[in-house]
Order: sequence, then C-alpha cells, then structure tokens
Amino acid sequence: MNNFFASFKNAFKSLVRNLSVTLASVATVSATILIFGVFLMLALSINSLVQTMEEQTVVRVFLTDQATQVEKNELEEVLRSREGVQELTYEDKVEAFNNAKASLAKDSNLLDGFSAEENNPYPSSYIVSLDKPEFAEGLVGVAVHQPGVESVANDSDTVNTLINWAKTIRLIGVIIFAILILISLFLIGNSIKLAVFGRRQEIEIMKFVGATNWFIRWPFIIEGMIIGVLGAALAVVVLYFGYRYGYTQLRFSIPFISLPDPSVIIKWLSWQFALAGMVIGALGSFLSIRKHLNV
Repeated sequence: MNNFFASFKNAFKSLVRNLSVTLASVATVSATILIFGVFLMLALSINSLVQTMEEQTVVRVFLTDQATQVEKNELEEVLRSREGVQELTYEDKVEAFNNAKASLAKDSNLLDGFSAEENNPYPSSYIVSLDKPEFAEGLVGVAVHQPGVESVANDSDTVNTLINWAKTIRLIGVIIFAILILISLFLIGNSIKLAVFGRRQEIEIMKFVGATNWFIRWPFIIEGMIIGVLGAALAVVVLYFGYRYGYTQLRFSIPFISLPDPSVIIKWLSWQFALAGMVIGALGSFLSIRKHLNV
C-alpha cells in the first residue's frame, strides 16, 4: 500500500515538474476524446431520427381532382391489401388546406388569396402509415400506376439518406479518433521521456538497491493515466454543455424532433471516456518507458 501511494506521489511531482508538457498532453487527449464524442453524438442523433422516422414512415398518395369515387374505392382496396400497411387515412382537399394553414402558423399569410372551398392548391390524398420503411418501395410502385393517382410522396428515401449519413459520420469519427490517438501517444510519450530524464539518478539508485522494473515503471504509467483522465474529464464537460445548448435550441425550434438527452453524456459516456483516457495515457507511458527507459 505504501508503494502504491508513493507511486502516486511521484507521478504528481513529475506532472507538476513538467507542467507545460503535461498541459499539452492533457489538451491533446481532451481534443481526441472531444472530437470523437462530437462525431459519436452526431451519429446517435441521426440514429434517433432514423428510428423515429422508421416508426412513423408515411407514404402520401395524391389524387387528381378528376378522380372518381370508384377509383378512390379501388385505390383504397389496393393500398389496404399491401404488406406492412399499418394505417390508412383519407384527407380531402379541404382538410389538406386547413392542416397546411395550421402548420404554417405565423406564416399562414402565404396562403392569402387561396381558400379551402375555392382556388384550393392542395390535392386530396391517402396517408399510408407503414410498419417499416422497406415496405414503401413496393407500395409506391403499385400506387403510382393506379387510376386517379397524380403522384406519390415517399419518406423512405429520407430515411435511407439519414442512415448513409450516420454510417459516414461514424467512419470519419473513427479515422480522426485513430489519428488523434497517435498524436496523444506521442505527446504523452514526450512527457514521460522528460520525467525519466529528470529522475535518471533516482532510478539508478533504485536499481542499485534492488527495485524491480515494474516498481520503477508504475509512477510513469500512473502519470499517463492521470493525464488521460484529466483530458477525458475536460472533454466530457465541453461536450456536455455544447451538446446541451444545441439540444435546447433544436427542441425549441423543432419541438417534435427526437434526439438523445444530454444526460446520456454524463450517465453513460463519461465513464467510457474516462476509461479510454486512462488506456491512452497508460499505453503512451508504457510504450515510452519500454523504448527509452533502460531498466
């Protein structure tokens, strides 16, 4: 136990002695974890949007003004018979106009000169809610050729685009994370080299009195772990407050949007980032000692 506290004491002394290099190492670890955290939160946010859209995948089948009741009935039968159809709702021109005007709210003046009964620019439509986005393509292919159908609007393309974005963001994040880890290892290694150089006489004495290699190595590894934890803590603080600000702004301007709660960063990511920081710090120290410390 005494050896354990002695290792911590020596590690803190070394950190203070090489303060400028220590701060640079902490900043680099922090930047590494922070940038990875930003990409991770972006990917999680997009995944959340994708999940929401998958649960609410909607296909709108717009009708021509000349569509007869017989054509509407036949279309409804075709749509209801399709696999994956969860709910089918008919929205006539008047409802479409009123709903559009309500959704515009303060910008409803854009519809000045139009009315639900006369000069209505909105078509009647069938709103089809699907269980999963993959059912959309088949439904669209059938609906677009039905008599009385003017066009079909499909949300699945948006879902697929978001999925591709999430994959790309995760890939870019991993690549940048890997590059920054190498930079972190380099800086932490330099910090440890300075510590080893400053304590070379002490190390020689320790070897002379029979200290083991690991007894000498541990203070340097602990030093690297402390650098990693401090960098991770700084990254978590910046990421949390930055994401919380963006989350609040988006929730205020787009109330229906679904995003991960900021508490995810504190509850789940903080300890994972701290562990990652410790691993990066310990690895940087171990590699530096192994290469440059002759014990």
